[in-house]
This record gives sequence, structure tokens and C-alpha cells, in this order.
Amino acid sequence: GAVSGNTVAATASYGISVEMGSSSRAELTVAENEVHDAVQRGISLLASNTYAVRSLLVAKDNRVWASGVGIYYYGSNSELEVEVSGNDLSGGTAGIYGQHDSGSNSYPYALTARVLGNWVHDTGGVGIEGYASYYSRFYAEVRGNRVEGNAGIGIYQHYVSGYAQHDAVLTLNRVLSNKSQ
Repeated sequence: GAVSGNTVAATASYGISVEMGSSSRAELTVAENEVHDAVQRGISLLASNTYAVRSLLVAKDNRVWASGVGIYYYGSNSELEVEVSGNDLSGGTAGIYGQHDSGSNSYPYALTARVLGNWVHDTGGVGIEGYASYYSRFYAEVRGNRVEGNAGIGIYQHYVSGYAQHDAVLTLNRVLSNKSQ
């Protein structure tokens, strides 16, 4: 399915939100939308308790400005593949934020993220961030992005728990004039 060609403005929480749970599965693309002045998140892609059912969520060619976190993706106890590509993100609290949690070492679900060719600029925080916690496996490819003029770190990939696995490949990114490099 697709969510495309929309203009969403001045929302009290999220501009566009895709949420999955309870073993659901989706292949969905959020493309060519304009979102601005969404208080918490411009575009939000969430999967919670989908377990071993693998989904693909794509956010591409969107323009998001003045909207909390521009694009937020999150998986919890879920197999999830995410692509965030070709977006123009500016003026919010952060550009792109991804997180994966898996609550059990018996079932360490994975999130695979490709963050490609985005322009993340002039936000109030981190440009692109990826975070793994608990027993999760988080695989990230961050390639060909322009990250500039943000108040926080340009690109930040990290994990909190000794049990989490976070493998990130960062290549061919242009990271300039961020306040915390």
C-alpha cells in the first residue's frame, strides 16, 4: 500500500503515522508528502509485537519541516525492515531517529534500516540517530546523506545494553557544520 501526495499541517502529535501490532504484516510506502508543524513527529513508522512476521516500511521523497522528529521509526519485539530515502528534513527537534527493542534473548528480533540520500538540515538536535536496546539486533546502512547545520551530532549510532547488537555501516555521507560533531 501507499500513503502519497498529501499535505499535512499543524497537528498536535504526528503528521502521518503507520502503526502495526499483534503479528500483523505490512509492505507500505509513505512517499511524496509534505508535512509541517506536527508537534511530535512528522512521519512515524511503528511495529510492536509483530514477532517473526517481517514487514517493510518505506518513507521516501517526503518534505518534512518544523515537526518534532522529522522521520521516526521504531520496532519492538518485531522483525522489521525500514528504508528512509530521498527526504528533505529541516527545522524540527531532530531529523531521523530509529530505535529497536527486543525484550528477550530467546527471540532477539531484528530491525534492518537503510537511510539513504536524505538531506537533513537545520534541526534543533541530532541529524540521523540509530539506537538499539535490550536484546535487539539493529543493522543500519547510512549512506549518501547530507547532514548539515543541525544543533546536535550529525550522525549518531549507538546501543545501551551489552546484550544489544548494533551493526552500522556509514559511508559517503556529507556531514558539515553541525554544532556537536
